[in-house]
Amino acid sequence: MKKPTHKARVRQTRHTSKPFVYLTHAFLPTLIVFVLMCSETFGQIPVIKTPKPTTFKTIEIGATSQTPNSTPNSRMTEIQRNNQELIRNIELTQKQSSYQKVQELYSDFDNNSISYKLPNLSSLKGTDNFRNALSEINEMLIGKMPLDLKRATFIVENAYFENQLDFAQFEKSIQNAIDICNLKMSEYELNKRTDLAINFTIFDYITDTLSVNLPSQEKELIHYPIKYDFNDYMGAENWSNMFVSKLMATNSGQCHSMPLFYLILAQELGAESYLTFSPNHSFVRFKSENGDWYNAELTCGAIISDAAILESGYVKAEAIKSGIYMDTLSQHETVACLLNTLANSYVHEYGYDSFVKQCTDTVLKYYPNQLNAIMLESNWQTQTTMYIAQQKGKPSPDIFNQDLKAKTEFERMHEIYSQIDALGYEYMPEEHYLKWLKSLEEAKTKPENQKSFIHQMIK
Repeated sequence: MKKPTHKARVRQTRHTSKPFVYLTHAFLPTLIVFVLMCSETFGQIPVIKTPKPTTFKTIEIGATSQTPNSTPNSRMTEIQRNNQELIRNIELTQKQSSYQKVQELYSDFDNNSISYKLPNLSSLKGTDNFRNALSEINEMLIGKMPLDLKRATFIVENAYFENQLDFAQFEKSIQNAIDICNLKMSEYELNKRTDLAINFTIFDYITDTLSVNLPSQEKELIHYPIKYDFNDYMGAENWSNMFVSKLMATNSGQCHSMPLFYLILAQELGAESYLTFSPNHSFVRFKSENGDWYNAELTCGAIISDAAILESGYVKAEAIKSGIYMDTLSQHETVACLLNTLANSYVHEYGYDSFVKQCTDTVLKYYPNQLNAIMLESNWQTQTTMYIAQQKGKPSPDIFNQDLKAKTEFERMHEIYSQIDALGYEYMPEEHYLKWLKSLEEAKTKPENQKSFIHQMIK
């Protein structure tokens, strides 16, 4: 894929109020205050229990038509209802996690021998799946394996599911969507399948109701739009809500999984499109043959202007200048960013250790201003500093002034905070993000923010 004329590098990590695990500069004016507040909860690493793998919605092209058994307003097929019920059941019957073992590792203090590194969690069951995923993606990044967004997405999600997913089934679900897009382009008589034509067809597939005639059959297949899932859209209760596999199982997703699914389809269909970030959000950009850029906002199903995205009020001029927002990622950069998802998945399952730092180091090796990686590193550094402070058992400034190694970790933590501030990052509260999402619904009615232009193109 050719590099875009402008490049971006980032997606921010989400914040949480849970202590230690996602603590960032926005919540830590000084480390000591936080130690005093939370010393009793040190080591309480939140763990999201690993659900069993979902099943993917499958449509057999050339076989039978998928006709909804529900009312038109519900837009949910029987298969989709079954998949949603399956996920609900999985959430109720999640297997026992490694939480207790993590607690034991963190509580094994020896005040006579201070450890300046977080406990190594690699002995816990399933961590090898994450290390293998990191290794395979690194092989892609250094050119020893083909750069494959579909494969990279699968191995990241499969690591969280303890390698229980079936890649052949994952591919088949992607291929079903590709087949529908190809059939629709044939019906549109798009003999010249330009990047723009392919991108708008993918956009229609995700955001609109598409009906296609099955080849050599007097049957019609209907695909309903992928809905934005406002329920746990940040994966706080179930991290797998962030995944493409969940999107394909339920025909619903959010601003992480929907753009990623779009980009996988674009790669498979041979079109250029790019991942782009704004505060707490990601969307897709692509351009026409004459160089005009389009912002595909999948959450509201409209092609919207830059102004509509900037209306959140949390995009500083410094953030645009540093490239963390409103820019585009190449395919290479997009695959690298999946390591942030891998690291976050590891944190949800086990907690912080050197593996998280390995992931962020790999991303930052290629993209020094990658915001999500820097924020993950910030969380890791904060966790390390708090771990040292807890072992010393003296929540006061003296514990750092009297210990050169501890002081170095403390200062490094604040250096990363300053680095994030310098990039132009500003924390966006969740309620403001939801308000902005609703404003997109209103914005899409404006003349400059339109539905897909595909029908205009084929007239």
